[in-house]
Amino acid sequence: MPCCRGLPCMIVVFLVQFLGLLSSQDCDVIIDRSLDSIPQQGTFHSPGWPQHYPTNTHCIYKFIGTPNERVSIKFSFFDIQGVLPLCRFDYMDIYAQVTSPTQSLLDTPLLGRFCDSSLSHLPKLVISTSNILVLDFYSDDKTTDAGFNGSFTFIDAYPQICNYTINGVRRPSGFILSPTYPGFYPDRLHCNYLLQGAPGQRIHIKFLDFALYHGGDYCPFDYVKVRDGRDRSAAIIGTFCGSYKDVEFYSSQEFLYIEFVTSSGRVDLESTTLDNNVDFAFDRKGFKISYQFSSSFVNLDDMNEGHIQHVVGTECDVKIVSKKGSNGTVRSPGYPRDYPINVTCRYILDGMSNPLNSEKVMVAFTDFELSGSMTSGVMTSCTRGHLLVEGHKDNNGSEKFCGSLFPPNLHSKDSRMVLTLDTHGAFAKRGFSANFEFIIDCGIPGDQPDPNQCIFVYDGKKKKSGAFNSPRHSWSSPKCQQCNYIFRPEATEKLLISFDTFSLGTHNSSCLNTDYLEIYVGTGRSRILLNRYCGQHYPAPIIGQQNMEIVYHARSRGGNSKFQAHFEYLNDNQLHSRCGRSIISSGGGGILKSPGSPGKYTNRVYCKWTIRAKRKSSRIMVHLYEFRIEGRMTGVGYVGAGIGCQNAVMKLYNGSSSPPMELCGTLSDDTTYLSVDDTMELEFLTSGRSLGGKGFEISWTEIHSDLGGTCYGFVCSKTKYCIGSEMKCNKMKNCGKGDNSDETTGCNPETEEQASSSGPAVGKFEILHIAIGASISSFFCIILVICGLYHRRKFRPDRKPPANDHVEVRYVAAASSCNTTDRLLTMDQNDGRTTIVTSPHQTPSHTANQISKSSNPGTPGTPPVNPGTPVQGGTPNQTPNFSNANRTNNRAPRIQKVSIV
Repeated sequence: MPCCRGLPCMIVVFLVQFLGLLSSQDCDVIIDRSLDSIPQQGTFHSPGWPQHYPTNTHCIYKFIGTPNERVSIKFSFFDIQGVLPLCRFDYMDIYAQVTSPTQSLLDTPLLGRFCDSSLSHLPKLVISTSNILVLDFYSDDKTTDAGFNGSFTFIDAYPQICNYTINGVRRPSGFILSPTYPGFYPDRLHCNYLLQGAPGQRIHIKFLDFALYHGGDYCPFDYVKVRDGRDRSAAIIGTFCGSYKDVEFYSSQEFLYIEFVTSSGRVDLESTTLDNNVDFAFDRKGFKISYQFSSSFVNLDDMNEGHIQHVVGTECDVKIVSKKGSNGTVRSPGYPRDYPINVTCRYILDGMSNPLNSEKVMVAFTDFELSGSMTSGVMTSCTRGHLLVEGHKDNNGSEKFCGSLFPPNLHSKDSRMVLTLDTHGAFAKRGFSANFEFIIDCGIPGDQPDPNQCIFVYDGKKKKSGAFNSPRHSWSSPKCQQCNYIFRPEATEKLLISFDTFSLGTHNSSCLNTDYLEIYVGTGRSRILLNRYCGQHYPAPIIGQQNMEIVYHARSRGGNSKFQAHFEYLNDNQLHSRCGRSIISSGGGGILKSPGSPGKYTNRVYCKWTIRAKRKSSRIMVHLYEFRIEGRMTGVGYVGAGIGCQNAVMKLYNGSSSPPMELCGTLSDDTTYLSVDDTMELEFLTSGRSLGGKGFEISWTEIHSDLGGTCYGFVCSKTKYCIGSEMKCNKMKNCGKGDNSDETTGCNPETEEQASSSGPAVGKFEILHIAIGASISSFFCIILVICGLYHRRKFRPDRKPPANDHVEVRYVAAASSCNTTDRLLTMDQNDGRTTIVTSPHQTPSHTANQISKSSNPGTPGTPPVNPGTPVQGGTPNQTPNFSNANRTNNRAPRIQKVSIV
């Protein structure tokens, strides 16, 4: 190049050296730090800036640092025509992995292709992996946009970029940075970092800043994988992508292995839009991880014994997994020496929980000393360290303990219990030691006084409602083959139990050789058996005001037996019990109806009737005239539905000690039951889940016997029952099934079939329904008539004429044409004067006292007409041809209204 002299020439040389050397294309820029005059930082922009860049442009920007430097660029403005991710028109390619100034871009990994006008779609910061970074800008021959503007900085290179080992002896603490942190990391990286300490040391790492492309579950594109060991065969602590901050991990020994991998293909080039889940919407700046080597971390030697295993990645967390009935001891770190301060250790106790086995956890403390204090088991100050128990069945499953008082024995709610020792801010103390045991869990909710026995208590003072069920694994554990459920209502409450599901073995009358359920009144040795259930026959709802006990017995193997039930403790205002009574018969009979009859009964209803005969030798017969309540007695014609009186029942106690008869469903109207002595008890009960039904109407009759062979009433012809004479001809069947003689003998003529079909309920219901229907129909008819009259009066076109200016024409017919002449009378009322004119020659076409419709309402300005005064037909301003006899004024009045009377 020829020699350049003078000040202008020197300025040109300085500008060329500062901005870079121009290549053969006038828009290519090379900024090379090897030239002494190139500063450490500066700016760059698109051709023509701040005007729009030209069309058909291809510019390459090369930033070349010294061997000990790397290039960092950041855009402050960006507007290049195109739509991400394809950028079909104009675009900028960024290459951050160039190793040589002469390297072909076709052989260089592409960091990304960018266009659009949003800075949010650009990397916030780009840092090269070596000392070179290249921007490749292209515009087509069509529309252009404003272009771009940015800044560059040459920064000191990290001593090590990727794939290196950190020796804890020489560097006991420091940081690990991703190759381009905090810049946008490139694709296809695979970096490995090995942290190696001295024997007895452990390593602590913390994610101070972490931002990798997420991409979905399991981190399919970019990830950091941390292993608890010296190579890729070690146990994995975790695989991470996305964003994290202040997440900590510990090695279990002196080695820790970190692997950083990035991929390509995050952007679907076939897509025409860029949503929030693809590549450049994420801040892919990589990570900054701190590390520390130390021998003062918790020693794990005494925390890995038996079933106790250290949880990899934690400082002192351990997990204890049951092998069925396992037991052992857990201790605080270093016990019986003082525990370390400012640590958090979790003890996770997991019992078995699968379709075949289920366990709970029991923990009993043998030694306990922590800082802080408790008084009589009540926490007063546990701010300087504590032991937190989670999963405990009491106190909502969470409770803290500290001081020197032993915690009570702990029982878990389910298969897991977690103890957390927190010594942050605590004073060094001896710690704790506790025995643990995994016991069989029958899977039944409720208070279990003794975890080794299947006995559960439901106290009305603690809980007013809840559920209980059959043991989950009764056939696999002897402990769960007999379970007792004890219910204790308060003095003012009644206990209501109903079953949601029920399937216990196979049904037989005595429930032998199968699973079954027993219902008792009372508990312990004084209890009285109410009933026994098995098979698929649902137990009826149960009610009681004293302690009750339900006992489950497992007799078959296979685990198919199950039931689930609900209990409620109800006050009088929660239970409809104002029905039923004690009845002392006078020798005749009566009728019982369901609550709300003839309407539907409701849920939570309890009615009890006790009927006692007049004579001890008599018996009570009940006849079900109408019986329709929920449930069904048999399974005929019902597929897949439960059998039994699940939500509503009528129980008959016939005086014997045997269980009551339970009735539900729809029963025929000739169903009768006879007591075995002088008393019959009936109980009607519905559960809280009852939907209601039509109900029942039942007649009862006293059957007389042992009268020396003499009946002082009526003797039924077929059953030979002796009933009271007042029960005869009362339109009720009182002689029993198939005998209507009390309604056909000596009564009004009625066929036997009519008598058999007659019943008090049907007739009364029909009459009532007819009366109600007729009343409703009449009411609506009256309303329609009133509306019609009102509409007609309001909207008729005529108006009333003036009261003092009208003519009334009356036709008076004689009683007989022989002695009286028909007369046509005209009454003229004007200014208070009345004139009557008689015309015997007119013959009206209407009968006497008939009124025609109103004609023209009159002429404005005329005096008002007296309302209701009829006038004979005519038209306005027309004068009738009447005689003027007896008139005081010969002027004929104007007719405003004409009607026939």
